[in-house]
Amino acid sequence: MGLVLQTQRRGLEAFKPYATPAWPPEAMSQKNARFSLGLDNGSWPTALLCLGVSEGIGTCSDLKGVPIAVLGYRMGNDKRQEDFELDWDRLAKCQFATLLWPQGVRLQKVPNPENGELVRINPVQLNPLQIHQAVELLEFSSFKEWDLGNEKFTSVHLLRTGLINSYIPI
Repeated sequence: MGLVLQTQRRGLEAFKPYATPAWPPEAMSQKNARFSLGLDNGSWPTALLCLGVSEGIGTCSDLKGVPIAVLGYRMGNDKRQEDFELDWDRLAKCQFATLLWPQGVRLQKVPNPENGELVRINPVQLNPLQIHQAVELLEFSSFKEWDLGNEKFTSVHLLRTGLINSYIPI
């Protein structure tokens, strides 16, 4: 089911109090979506790939059965959405979407688990011996269905929120 690791689930769940719906379910009606960052304003958007859906099962989840979409940057031409087997019905039911950051990116701010306030994190505060990965909450912007004759798909536009959380993969 793609590259979604259960170890990142708690990092994803920290966004629940801040999340808006990932997208209207009808945005996935074509069973073929193209995801991008940015507004649908005619400019060339940043292409994303849906890496999978985290369901929330087992001991790595406080939000049992809550599907969360995990998207990542499309790096070059080596990966296509078709390379990731997706259950489009599950994807349509995702409660919110997140962006998996590429490795090596420094954190900017994270939610404080005690009070939910955003806290700035300086890179020197991170333990350099641990591998930190980060996810960012995304916000739905718009979608548009396309019918190009030989191809039908939905273009789904998402916005970055700046709300970032880290986790340490095991």
